[in-house]
Amino acid sequence: MPKKGKFEAIAFFLHHYEERNQKMRKQRLNHLSKTEKRELTTSLEMIYKKLVHLSDLPPESIETQSIIDEWYHILSDNFNGMYSLEEFQKLGDLYVKNDRFKRNIDKYGAGLATYMREAIACYIGIERNKTTG
Repeated sequence: MPKKGKFEAIAFFLHHYEERNQKMRKQRLNHLSKTEKRELTTSLEMIYKKLVHLSDLPPESIETQSIIDEWYHILSDNFNGMYSLEEFQKLGDLYVKNDRFKRNIDKYGAGLATYMREAIACYIGIERNKTTG
């Protein structure tokens, strides 16, 4: 992810969803130290890399779901537990629908954004129609 845009994906999500928690989340992100931001970025990148290696498995596989659970908890932990499953699902949809998200995620592996969206849907119990998304 380019240095300038490391947190743009999160900021974009915050701007478009769940206004009631938006201010507190932005404050949390803005108050991270350089070290904390670097650690968060590393954690996020590790999730992408782990999922790329699992992307030949079905999104509902135990291995993939374990990493998606880790992803969810990283987000929740870094925003004071203020991430609902509904917000997580919307974020997964955004990974595919927003070109910037898709590009940033798919640079770790072709199709990763779609795989993550499908895995997140499985995590929260949504069954997607493969043809309509």
